[in-house]
Amino acid sequence: MTPPPADLDALVAHVLGRLSAATTDPAAPWRTPMLATLSQTGAPTLRTVVLRAVSVPDRSLRINTHRHSDKAGQIARNTAVELCLWDPVAGQQLRIAGDAAVEASGPTADATWTALGAAGRALYRGGPPPGTPTPGPRPLDHPPIDPNGGDRDAFAIVTVAWRSWDWVWLGADAHRRARIRWPADGDYEAAWVVP
Repeated sequence: MTPPPADLDALVAHVLGRLSAATTDPAAPWRTPMLATLSQTGAPTLRTVVLRAVSVPDRSLRINTHRHSDKAGQIARNTAVELCLWDPVAGQQLRIAGDAAVEASGPTADATWTALGAAGRALYRGGPPPGTPTPGPRPLDHPPIDPNGGDRDAFAIVTVAWRSWDWVWLGADAHRRARIRWPADGDYEAAWVVP
């Protein structure tokens, strides 16, 4: 296990590099973080998502979603979310707290939809929305993939503008932890904290 950076600025650069790599490398451990939202009753709801894009200048990341999914509705009611990314080989965990926005139309959503391949678009074909009860197990029994298919109206993106990170490294002999936060009006503030 390679020790992580011992300098906070180097740590921020390290994390940004790992986040960016996760958007292009399907095998990257941080490619599939857990996203937490709040249900209508205030209970936490957690699911695995796929990291699709990271914007360093905007301090944001993006995932795709079904427009009618529970997570889209939960974010519409309460924009506060948290993602948890874990790499068991490197022993690194990153929690990202931020505010999410669901965008079903607009230039970024349109460009993302256009860039999806046929298999990606197939995930958004007609039928009941995700989470709809069925009388038994239900496979994805959609018609064959049409390269121009998919229901554009069912597709949306979720952009999370991060406010803070909580990073932990679990070493064999010692652990390290840092908190990084971004005030609305300035550069990040970082500090080492007790793991």
